[in-house]
Amino acid sequence: MNQRAVATELAAWLRPDAAGEVRDAGADPTVGWVPLLDCAAAHQLLPALWSSMVRAGVRPLPAALRDRVGSSPFVVLEDAYAANAARVEDLAAQGRDVLAVLQDAGIPALPIKGLHGLLAGWWADPAARVMVDIDVLVAEAHVVDAAAAVRTLGYRDLGTLDPEGIAAHQRPALGRPGHEGSLELHTTPLVVRHAVMLPTAELFAGADTLDVDGRTVPVPNPTHAMVLTLAHAVLQDDDARLLRLPLRALADVAALVGRGLTDAIDWHDVRARFARRHATPPLAGFAVALDELFGCALPVSTKGGRAWLSATWWAADHPGAAQRYREAVSVPRSLSAARMERLYDAHTVTDRTVARARHVAAGVRRRVGRPSSPRPLAIGAYMTTTASRAEVLAETLANLAATDWGAAPVLILDQGLDPDAVQRITLTGRAVLEAGASGPGELFLCLEDDLEFNGSLRHNLERWPPVVAHTPGAHFFGSLYDPDIVPLDAPERATATFIAVPPDHVYGSQAWLLSRATARHVLEHWDELSEPFDIRVSRLAGRVTPLWYHMPSLVQHRPVASVWGGRAHRALDYDGGWRASDQPS
Repeated sequence: MNQRAVATELAAWLRPDAAGEVRDAGADPTVGWVPLLDCAAAHQLLPALWSSMVRAGVRPLPAALRDRVGSSPFVVLEDAYAANAARVEDLAAQGRDVLAVLQDAGIPALPIKGLHGLLAGWWADPAARVMVDIDVLVAEAHVVDAAAAVRTLGYRDLGTLDPEGIAAHQRPALGRPGHEGSLELHTTPLVVRHAVMLPTAELFAGADTLDVDGRTVPVPNPTHAMVLTLAHAVLQDDDARLLRLPLRALADVAALVGRGLTDAIDWHDVRARFARRHATPPLAGFAVALDELFGCALPVSTKGGRAWLSATWWAADHPGAAQRYREAVSVPRSLSAARMERLYDAHTVTDRTVARARHVAAGVRRRVGRPSSPRPLAIGAYMTTTASRAEVLAETLANLAATDWGAAPVLILDQGLDPDAVQRITLTGRAVLEAGASGPGELFLCLEDDLEFNGSLRHNLERWPPVVAHTPGAHFFGSLYDPDIVPLDAPERATATFIAVPPDHVYGSQAWLLSRATARHVLEHWDELSEPFDIRVSRLAGRVTPLWYHMPSLVQHRPVASVWGGRAHRALDYDGGWRASDQPS
């Protein structure tokens, strides 16, 4: 699939100068609805795509027709939009509550990023822009008091782990029971290594003000807000270095340009701040991509930008080679002095040299320390489905058949005995565990019916270290799909293909690999918990075994309507072309 054509088609819908007419996503033989929706989902642009289509004259389907058409692209888009609209409304209300309680406590606070844009009215249709959290900036001296203040609203720690201090610029995420998303209290607007671009003190000193529910709230001025948007896209999210197209950020900036909201920006100051981090080339790449895809020009240098964009298009069409490139360029950061100090308490040159040698040796042992000829594995495969999703199931079965798996899964049908969709999913999932626990395979896959698969699925599983180390009769739990649980910049990604995830972080049951022993344990303790299937199984399994996640994801969640109406999620690290070396890694 030509990813440039797909991204260009998606951008054509979202351009601020779009003609407002319905486009045929199937007119270009290289672009159909599925690739278009895949691209939009991967970049969190499904709600924006639906909003653009509504402006072009598309109307929601009546309820009677929705039931007939099932997983129509329009239904997928409308559902994604509706779910995001509810989430954005909730997050906006939370943002107002948080700012009010901090102001009443005498704590200076700035809404930043999405919350700032939402309160300032940056987007003509707020529900078109995906939000999953709210970000508020406070000074380091006030962050403890700020955390105490928001706890009076019911916020609690979500238990996020950051052993290496990657997110040292913010407090651990907080959640408010009964509400969407999370709250992140920042002490600097960017991670520490980029903080010089936009120090917290400068943000507060240069702040504008905004009326929020009758309160005067400080907010970043337009120049600082743009620096923050661009720095997140090309530096903090590492898209420039890793040759990834920041399509969502491009769409955000294009929308601001189209509405004339960038006229007050001091572009000389923007350029100077990127120069502080020697980051002018990444900024050039962003500007070239913005011009090519959205027809919007930024007053910054584009020197070197076209070469970066060409390399990025190449990486999109060659995922295997791109993954190897990303692993290689991640090595210097993986072995940085700061990281060696955190991991090994190495504070001198000699200590850091020894620490690097130890770290590299550990990585080599993980990659080559297992038998070179993995044994063929007897792995069963079970897939849950329902009669109303015959077309969805057929495409997923075709996707699996196109891999090296070599066998069809056993289908476990939702019997529809309970009016509650979540309860039906839980009961059907239990039926999978029962089948796997008594099946012939020592391990078995538990799959949903709306998936794409890595082409070397069996090859990769047979070489996955947690699987290679597994002994018959032992407990095992692995996930081949990561709905953005493990951060994309997690240092482990540079040297390993597996990571253990805390049980209370797990959600989503798209593609699990379990042992018979673990399935039996879960079934024996089934009634001890009452949560939905994914939460119940992961918490019970976590009592007896690590919960391993494969890096990168070997399975992708297709953008089709949810059986139970849940929000859409995708694996940001999915790589359909990734193939493990013949040595386990």
